[in-house]
Amino acid sequence: MKGIERKLYFSVFLILILTWIGIFRWAYERFKTTPFLSSPSVVSHVGINQYPVVIKIPRVTIYAYMSRPGDTFQSIAHQFGVSVQAIRSLNHANASRDHLKPSKMVLVPSKNGIYYWVQPGVNLSAVAHAYQVSIKTLLLDNHIRSNASFQSRSIIYIPPGHYLSKKNPRWIVLKHLAHETGFIKPVSGWISDEFGERIDPITQLPEFHEGLDIAADEGTPVVAAQKGIVIFAAFDHWGYGNLVIIDHGHGLISKYAHLSKILVKKYQLVQRGQVIGLVGETGDATGPHLHFEIRLNGIPQDPLIYLAH
Repeated sequence: MKGIERKLYFSVFLILILTWIGIFRWAYERFKTTPFLSSPSVVSHVGINQYPVVIKIPRVTIYAYMSRPGDTFQSIAHQFGVSVQAIRSLNHANASRDHLKPSKMVLVPSKNGIYYWVQPGVNLSAVAHAYQVSIKTLLLDNHIRSNASFQSRSIIYIPPGHYLSKKNPRWIVLKHLAHETGFIKPVSGWISDEFGERIDPITQLPEFHEGLDIAADEGTPVVAAQKGIVIFAAFDHWGYGNLVIIDHGHGLISKYAHLSKILVKKYQLVQRGQVIGLVGETGDATGPHLHFEIRLNGIPQDPLIYLAH
């Protein structure tokens, strides 16, 4: 009889152990699929490059998510019903791969849109120009009263904004501004011809104008729009006349054409704002002006984008 009781007690004990193991595994799997920090908690500030950033976005809640092995921006976006672009922009991750390291904190927004981390040297006008939205839209959506209240080291919400990859010229402009390396206007004058389709003033035929024409008096000083190395400083026989080309690194070069005089030499290091020549009308020109180009990996860019600051 005692032997039977022992077997019964042992069976009950074994059942209880297995039940507890089952409950433990269920709880583990249940909370494993909910990796928000705490329950979830709202993030009020977070560090980026060792700087504290206060997150105050009207009608948007930011949550903290701890990544697990195999997580990607795509899988996190699908799990929480927001776009990949929203998560990438909020995490300043437009240059990273899709896969994430385990135990990495990822910020997840409650609303779709583009989020931009404001850096010193970048103003509201530059952000609006880069993301092709109006300043009024940025002011209203972020409850900002004016450019003066536009805080660096904060995040602004751009609902209609387009995601900018690290290779996008507009993103490169913002990056340059953030490091106080933005391009400056190379000469004092007025823009007489913009970038894009036009009728050539000499041939009177349609053409694509690959730069800006800035009208100025002959002899007006022309400065380097950005720091770099002079890679060409001579007369060009293909219409540019006296031409200076400066290499700024990262695939960016700038051209300064129709100069009356060149004041720098090939392989010379020049600083932003340094005089490199004088306005003229050499080459194919109908009057004194500076033809100014910016090229990224050989492709002509609209200089006005780079002069947004």
